[in-house]
Amino acid sequence: MSAMQPSLFEIEQPRELECSGAELSALLESLRARGAIILSMTSICVSSWRLSLDWPNQPKPRFRSTGVQTG
Repeated sequence: MSAMQPSLFEIEQPRELECSGAELSALLESLRARGAIILSMTSICVSSWRLSLDWPNQPKPRFRSTGVQTG
C-alpha cells in the first residue's frame, strides 16, 4: 500500500472497535484527532476493550418514503 493511499481505517468510520490495552492510548488519541466521540468503553477480557463510537460529521442514513436507505 502506498503511503499516499489512505488505509481502510481512515476511510471508514466504524461504530465499534476492539483493541488491546497496549494499543489503547494511541487508538484513543487517533480517534480524538479524527473527531470521533467515544460513547462507551467495555472490557471484553483481560486487557482488551470494545469502544462504541459516534462520528458527528458523518451523514446519518435516511429512509425514503419507499423504504430504501440512503447515505
